[in-house]
Amino acid sequence: RSAYSETELDDIDFDLIARALKQFEDTRRSSETSAPNQHETKDGEKLIQQALKGNVDPDSDVVNLLESMYVDEGSRHNQHPDGINKVASKKGKVFGDTHDGHRLTQQQIEELNQNDGEKRNFRKSASLWKDKIIPYSIDSSLSNDPKNIDVINKAIKQFSDYTCLSWVPRGSTEAARASYSSYIEFFSGSGCWSYVGRVFPGKQQISLKNPGCVSVSTTIHEMAHAIGQLHEQSRSDRDNYVTMLWSNIKGGKTNNNMAKSNTYDYNPYDYESVLQYSLRSFSTNGQPTMEFKDRRLDFLADAATGLMFYDIQDIVDAYNCTAPCRGADGNTPMKQCQNGGFVLHTCNCHCPDGLTGDLCQSVATDPECGPGIIDLADGESRTITSPNFDNGGPYPTGKKCVWLVKASAGKNVEMTIKEMDLTAANSACDHWLEIQYNLIGQTGPRRCGKLTKETYVTTDNVNPNLMLLKFDSAFASTATAGKGFNLTVSSVGGGCKGIPCVHGKCTDVGSNGFTCSCESGYSGKYCDTYVDTGDIFCGFEGTNCIFTNPQRNSYDWIITAGSTPSSGTGPSGAKTGSHYLYVETSSPVPVGTKFQFESPLISAGPKCLRFWYHMYGSTMGTLSVLRNGTQLWTKAGDQGNAWHMGEIDVGTIAKIYKVTFEAIKGSEYLSDIAIDDVTLTSSTCNGQTSSPTVRPPTTGAPVTKAPTTVAPVTKAPTTVAPVTKAPTTVAPVTKAPVTKAPTTVAPITKAPTTVAPVTYTPATVSPVTKTPATIFPVTPIPTTQTPITGSPEPPLIDQELHCSFETGTACFLSDIQEDDFDWRKRKGSTPSSRTGPTSAYEGQKYSYIEASGKKVNSVAILQGPSIKTTQTFCLTFAYHMYGLNIGSLSVSMASSNGDQSLFSSSGDAGNLWIVTSISVPPSNGKIQFVGVRGDGFRGDIAIDDVHFMAGDCSTDIDCRSNPCGPNSVCVQESSTTYRCDCHPGFGGLLCDVVTGEGNCTFERNEDCFLENSKLDDFDWTIKSGKTPSSNTGPKSAVQGSRYAYIETSGRSQGQKASLVSKDMFENGDRCLTFKYHMYGQTIDSLRVLQETDTNTIELFSKYGQQSNSDTNWKTASIDIYHNTNDLVVFEATRGKSFTGDIALDDIRYLPGRCGAGDILYDFEGKYCKFKNPRNNAYNWISNTCSTPSVDTGPSSAKTESRYLYVETSSPVPNEAKFQFESPYLSDGPKFLKFWYHMYGINMGTLTVLRNETQLWTRTGDQGKSWQMAEINIGTSTRPYKVYQHPLICFEFTNI
Repeated sequence: RSAYSETELDDIDFDLIARALKQFEDTRRSSETSAPNQHETKDGEKLIQQALKGNVDPDSDVVNLLESMYVDEGSRHNQHPDGINKVASKKGKVFGDTHDGHRLTQQQIEELNQNDGEKRNFRKSASLWKDKIIPYSIDSSLSNDPKNIDVINKAIKQFSDYTCLSWVPRGSTEAARASYSSYIEFFSGSGCWSYVGRVFPGKQQISLKNPGCVSVSTTIHEMAHAIGQLHEQSRSDRDNYVTMLWSNIKGGKTNNNMAKSNTYDYNPYDYESVLQYSLRSFSTNGQPTMEFKDRRLDFLADAATGLMFYDIQDIVDAYNCTAPCRGADGNTPMKQCQNGGFVLHTCNCHCPDGLTGDLCQSVATDPECGPGIIDLADGESRTITSPNFDNGGPYPTGKKCVWLVKASAGKNVEMTIKEMDLTAANSACDHWLEIQYNLIGQTGPRRCGKLTKETYVTTDNVNPNLMLLKFDSAFASTATAGKGFNLTVSSVGGGCKGIPCVHGKCTDVGSNGFTCSCESGYSGKYCDTYVDTGDIFCGFEGTNCIFTNPQRNSYDWIITAGSTPSSGTGPSGAKTGSHYLYVETSSPVPVGTKFQFESPLISAGPKCLRFWYHMYGSTMGTLSVLRNGTQLWTKAGDQGNAWHMGEIDVGTIAKIYKVTFEAIKGSEYLSDIAIDDVTLTSSTCNGQTSSPTVRPPTTGAPVTKAPTTVAPVTKAPTTVAPVTKAPTTVAPVTKAPVTKAPTTVAPITKAPTTVAPVTYTPATVSPVTKTPATIFPVTPIPTTQTPITGSPEPPLIDQELHCSFETGTACFLSDIQEDDFDWRKRKGSTPSSRTGPTSAYEGQKYSYIEASGKKVNSVAILQGPSIKTTQTFCLTFAYHMYGLNIGSLSVSMASSNGDQSLFSSSGDAGNLWIVTSISVPPSNGKIQFVGVRGDGFRGDIAIDDVHFMAGDCSTDIDCRSNPCGPNSVCVQESSTTYRCDCHPGFGGLLCDVVTGEGNCTFERNEDCFLENSKLDDFDWTIKSGKTPSSNTGPKSAVQGSRYAYIETSGRSQGQKASLVSKDMFENGDRCLTFKYHMYGQTIDSLRVLQETDTNTIELFSKYGQQSNSDTNWKTASIDIYHNTNDLVVFEATRGKSFTGDIALDDIRYLPGRCGAGDILYDFEGKYCKFKNPRNNAYNWISNTCSTPSVDTGPSSAKTESRYLYVETSSPVPNEAKFQFESPYLSDGPKFLKFWYHMYGINMGTLTVLRNETQLWTRTGDQGKSWQMAEINIGTSTRPYKVYQHPLICFEFTNI
């Protein structure tokens, strides 16, 4: 076994690798043969395509450009370019936001908790640099690399160019002019952080961890904190613009970086601000931690390259930078900048990009584009076209056009794209139209491709009567031009700005009212309900169809003629006429993509939907018909190279509704689905289905099988609704199936494993007579053969069925031959870590799908015999779906008349067995359990304890079915509801995330957070005393009696043994500390690795002998930013010979950083684990004789020569707090003994805290002598494997 055991070889695109190598070789040859003076122009078209391949600096402008693009190309609708999100995730700003942490003084923390006072984007208690001078120095941890100096200088230049703040070297003449001694030191610490405002009288630090935090945007972000600014998402008005997703945020609402403060908000909320976090910052699970209210602007969250337009305005306002522009008496009038511009410290106007002139009154546009400023009267509409559009195009390249559209005060600007054809290639825009509709000084989305009828309205932020439109065909001037665009711009009032009229024209009434003039056939206040009583027909031959692609589609249905582009899938022509509608499933469309095509709202009454569908392809997906989101009809898998007719009643008695066709892509590109001749009649269906029209295939005879489409089952399902759990503590959710809602309940009467076998033999079932299941693609019958129509086996009538997968017991389920791989029986854990169960739900064995070595979307099917029931039966089973790459599990009743979906669940459901029960009405068919492999090897799905018994399922839901995980307690709230409460030390939806410390000392009865990997070559061994071989290994454990080591005797050189973390830990900073022993002449290596979802990071490595004796243990500490799904791995490699034993002991995985603060000594030079924390405004000081002030403090140490004290003389303010704290301590009893001296008439308070809880305190003068104190500070051991250990703190408050 090796590391390649888990590599998904089938998922590797070797052709892509070959092309990349060839491109590299061609480039190399070209550079070798080119003359030295040759130069090839780097046109934007090439830059764009190189960036999409990842050949670009993530912090370059072209990445921001690509992120802002919204492309319509082929079936793609409003999509960002392929792969740009992956490139953008490597931006310096994204890293900085994820590792950011502004630091607060105690006063600021109290102010935050009180949430009072008024501030702009600047904290009230944060002193500004009143002289506008900020002295700075750069520590050697950064200054040793000229690149770091260059980044800091670029950041400083932005402040100098756009604000009145001067960042000057400490000790310079300019710095000497400041009236304060405060200065900033840039250094490489643990993370990216700064204090807020000028908080210290001397040195104040900004940490820029190198590498990672040293980028221009992150440096400016931290500098902005230092001058007093808060995060953009901390503004008091943020809830109008941002939705906080607290359940995804590390620390939830206690996270100070996400806390809201009271602010003036003079300037608008800016999604593009350098102080706006990226949308996944501080995520506990990799999901977004906030969402913009306007999702079209999500791309702005990580777009800041430095000080942005409104960041500059905030600083200018806060520091009153324009004061000199008003003259000595303050009465000199300043420039009145127009169109959103504002005055800088230079007394000149700073204009939004695209505007120019002394007062921002003009636009910078090409004359060929026409008038650049368009003034709209109230209610007026005007047309804007690209150059040459009226002549049929194409537009000229090399042009930059700008239009400023202005409405009168109190009005908004509405812009509708009537028609657009701007060149897009390889999923990106070559030419585009930028639409600045939110803020005039903020980047807007860039649209391109072919589209119609898309509307934008200016928001009510600051300048709602201004919209800036920018057309660019110059960046990629060598790209071929399209026809161009035709836009309509209008002035609208408060009523029409929300675009309320769906199929009609809006007219403002008063200040906020409106009326809609509806198009023919539509009615309702919003013209959104189709009321025509005639039949509706869509033949896709150029006539209007009331069905449309909705805006939410990522990929659209397409009208085409002839064959679809891919061979082996799709029709060769329309059902009738020449055109039909289809979905194109070739790359880059992801597996599982949904394509929707929907009607408007339709008035109540009988309606019959008839349509022809074509589903031909070996990896065919699913076609469904939905009414208001509820599935009425579905078909899945290859249906042959023929058109089939579907028919279904879709009308309602009294409720308006929408009808939707939904196609879902299958496992590969051979999944094109088509529809044609869609008819919606004003009567019910007659229930008959015509024979399919067979279009001759390109090879072989056509399939002549009868269609399998049937009318839907109209019987109301008897399944009860899923459990509704208390919102504060959520139990693992059992996902509802497509057409029924299963309920997680305890089985009514669990059948024993010794039940008598039923009277059938599954092995005799003939697979060729099976109808493909409707919920996944299966291998189709070749179209060149006649389908086999042999007699099916006789059904079992009202037969109860059981399957426990135990040896010696009957099981009604068996593997079929038409799927991709088989289910397996297993005892104990599945082979791969972090997926699958550790044991059966009941008994010894269970059945599961092994995801390793399988292709994405491969299918495994367990199937029962043919059955027929005349009454309701209850199907109960336990399922386990744990792992990062879980695919899906579905259960259906498969029959030749159509498949009835009983249950469906997808994605990680946690490391626990979940019991579900489904009431199945009278049916006939075969029960199928279908497992679909996900997108990686951590996708093992298991089932156990399956029973199909007569009678309805119980509706009582209780804790007896063990619905909660092993780290939680089930609390029964009523007969039908329960909740799961997490044990202390655990969190997350499923109580499976460790929030505290992980330990591994290898002592007996300890729940070590590490386990031997199943994918290495051999295991670590737990040992006490000396290892067996001489001259290698430790003599004993470094603590306790046991340790772990690799025994190298009998092993081969290069073999590896790995310890892997088995627990999931909460997102955030962690400190990994451990003891290691590497003694022996043939020691190879010890490495510590962090395995993430995408790569493996080496955190620590040692090679060769490190210990000089069998007692010489070494200590290591590593700072790690841990994401929940990450693995920590200790990997040891065997050297040349047996003298290569490597050992580990005392491994701790602690919350927080390892602590790079000031390490003090036990006042005599001995090591002391207590330290002054970084958030101290004033520190404890080591001293040898009397303190400087008379009548306070000791005259000497209690013992020997040194002691620790706090100096309370000026400038220390009243109530200043001095803290001196320990690291996190292990569990068990602890006893603290110390001597203290508190002498002085103004004496304050001395307190001992454990995790911020007061254990001991003294206040006031205690006399001129040393006093002794003793306190029990330990925590008792709790019955949970991880919990928060104590942090001990001495705190003195000055009075």
